[in-house]
Amino acid sequence: SSLLIFPLLPRSQWHGSGTDAYIGYNDVVNFQQGILRWKERDSKPVLWIYRQSETPWEKLVPFFLLRGQALERFDGNEWSARPGKEIPRPHVPVSRKPDLEILRQPFPSDILPVPYGTIRARSLSDFLVISHGPGEWAGHGKFGQSLRYLVEAEDSNSKNLGEKSEASNLLFDPKLFPRISALAKDLQKAATGEGEKLSRVKSYFAKEDFSYELLPVDAYVKGNVHPVEKFLFEARKGHCELFATAGALLLRASGIPARLVVGFRVRAPSRGNAITVKSSEAHSWVEYWSASKGWVPFDPTPPAKESLWMGEGFRDAYEVLQAYWHRDILEYEVDRDRLLGLAFKTLALIFVSFFAALAFKFIKKRKRSPNTRERLFRIREKFEESLLYRNGLLPNAVYEKSPEAGEWRECYKRLRFGRIPPTEGDLREMKGRARELLRILA
Repeated sequence: SSLLIFPLLPRSQWHGSGTDAYIGYNDVVNFQQGILRWKERDSKPVLWIYRQSETPWEKLVPFFLLRGQALERFDGNEWSARPGKEIPRPHVPVSRKPDLEILRQPFPSDILPVPYGTIRARSLSDFLVISHGPGEWAGHGKFGQSLRYLVEAEDSNSKNLGEKSEASNLLFDPKLFPRISALAKDLQKAATGEGEKLSRVKSYFAKEDFSYELLPVDAYVKGNVHPVEKFLFEARKGHCELFATAGALLLRASGIPARLVVGFRVRAPSRGNAITVKSSEAHSWVEYWSASKGWVPFDPTPPAKESLWMGEGFRDAYEVLQAYWHRDILEYEVDRDRLLGLAFKTLALIFVSFFAALAFKFIKKRKRSPNTRERLFRIREKFEESLLYRNGLLPNAVYEKSPEAGEWRECYKRLRFGRIPPTEGDLREMKGRARELLRILA
């Protein structure tokens, strides 16, 4: 009975909108909006990594960092990815067993977090894996659902991260951060060569009294002290966005190209073949350009103090059990219709005439008019997703700053919640105005 009943039970796969699932990770780092509000008590699993061999974890996940996306452009308020089309990658044949399997819960992003050295990612779910850029991978086709994918890596950790970017994407403007410029000059007095400059920046974060603190950052308002300068010269404590931005700007001010990377910093397990990655482990760090090594990761953020409510061994055992429960139980799929037919064949034959009558009644039932309110909601949902993921704009900010967008939203509210449902003409007009807004805001 258990064997028959188990496959028929509903699965808690955390499917949904993806944008409603708080995962800590974000493709944009913005100090003007203060978007990071991590809280340890709200932390929940968002990724599971499963080892496919006996290779040590430190080789499979170098630096214990899962790389998401590189952010090169910084305008003083926001780090963002450089513009451009997706970069084609050469085909890498499947020549060996994959190193890792990763189960990713719904993200408000297409990005697939992968370790350094990844040369290939392929799907175990119904979605398309593409190269999102050097060292970056994305999954298309199943937005807002959990995804499973396999990862193959190579021995070298710093390859496949692309060439040095255009200088315009890596500039440092001393007018925006004069105190950081002065600090860099003071640090690099009599420094000779790239190696010594790097060493001095790294030593600055190691020797100075900096501490990690997981608290929200006040939004930057023009005329106030910038959060990064407040962090460097006053507070000396903050989360990874502040450490990474300060490190990247100090390197740039020292003449070394640097950029931010967003992803996850995972905890090395003491045992087991699975790692649980939580939302509070979303992380930012630095990559600097070395003429001999290419892009090299540098993480100035010190490790957070971890408080264990149970022993380390018990915690690791619990997280391994949780990881396999999600993969093998909650994500388990089977042809339930066929199994149901085989298990209850006799019962189905008895009631076949009853189901046939219901089907006939359903077919003959008067066809309902389409729900135009629901279709209007889908138009708005698609418009806001395009703003966020195609144009990189936050919908609420667009509605506040753009009169045309604000007028469009007010019109939507009247049609969506008015006494009379919207007509087909209303839907066509709203869809056309949405396309025009996207073209204007692009």
